[in-house]
Amino acid sequence: KNMTIAHRGNLFLVPSQGLNRVSSNMPVFILEAIFGPTVTGGYYMASRFLYGPAALLSESVRTVFFPAASRTYNEQGECRALFGQVFRWSLLLATILFIPMSILAPWLIELISSLMDEELGKWAITGQVIQILAPFYIIQLANGPLIGMWVIAGRQRLLLIWECCFLVAITLGLLAGLPAQSLIWSLIGYGTAKVIAFTINIYACSRFANGKWTQRNQGTSVVESQSRSD
Repeated sequence: KNMTIAHRGNLFLVPSQGLNRVSSNMPVFILEAIFGPTVTGGYYMASRFLYGPAALLSESVRTVFFPAASRTYNEQGECRALFGQVFRWSLLLATILFIPMSILAPWLIELISSLMDEELGKWAITGQVIQILAPFYIIQLANGPLIGMWVIAGRQRLLLIWECCFLVAITLGLLAGLPAQSLIWSLIGYGTAKVIAFTINIYACSRFANGKWTQRNQGTSVVESQSRSD
């Protein structure tokens, strides 16, 4: 019976990860509709620039955290110490990475443009996007290794609800720049929506790590949830 319950819960990961992909591509769709292909291309390049190091760090930490947290949680019913340690280190690494990136973005883009022998104006939007979004990526990187707590705690259904709310939130955030046709307001709205959503996610995961709001299925295996990549 426990195995059946666990497998049913894991079925919710399929639509959750589908919504994850839609959320990842939503900025491209909306920015294209509002500002056109030039701005969209600049955003795409910036997102690759920002996401690369975030994904590398999140994947490395998650590879260690998830099995250790699963084992500790199954044995003790909580893994608060491990969760707190991973969160603090992830937050520190994210701050060290993205704050300088935001400050130095114009210089880095100018350097890349000169090395590629291209006009600086071609990369100007990319630099602007990096400068605005980099601070918002701090909470995203800190969130990355921890999102598997939804699965460890047996709360895959709630994860699906969170994914739906996340998609709605970032869509509304991106549309913030529509009335004034302002890319800056769209990016700030998008970043703010992500910070709010990821803060709620981290709070929920911390409760799971403390042994709260959980549905434990003893003797069952846990399937890892894909970390957020948008």
